Amino acid sequence: MKGNQESMLYTTNSAVAALNHVPGFDPLKFLRRTISRKTGEDVMRLDLRYKKLWFRLACPTGRLKLNALRITEKMAIFEAKVYRDREDAEPLSCYVANCTLDATPGGLYVEAAQEEALDTALSNAGFGIQFADVGSESEEYGSEVPVGAKAEIAKPVQVKR
Repeated sequence: MKGNQESMLYTTNSAVAALNHVPGFDPLKFLRRTISRKTGEDVMRLDLRYKKLWFRLACPTGRLKLNALRITEKMAIFEAKVYRDREDAEPLSCYVANCTLDATPGGLYVEAAQEEALDTALSNAGFGIQFADVGSESEEYGSEVPVGAKAEIAKPVQVKR
């Protein structure tokens, strides 16, 4: 991944680099090569534990709130909220995840719903690598970057006259 880091938006745009910046912490150093659960592609991923670490370092008085909205024998729905400060009334972001027993490997659908809700809520709050996949026209990656993706910041559109 190091070869692609020079072309990532994190390294080419100072405003993105300053987003939730923590001196001494570089989230790109914690990317892990894996297979995407969503697309089946070879991707680089920032695991939830590192997003939580990043959040704790950037917002030491922040809080993560996880609510079980519904749990049955075959389905779990969880809502995650991210607050910059534990006293904040409104969250920075929130996300509701739904996982089913049939669609979850190993049958751990409750844990999968919890993780997906927290993972996406943290990414939406700016603690993800969503700006690393600028070369992809798809927004389905979020916390994952396709291996070998090339960053393209602005491509002029050519119009025939």
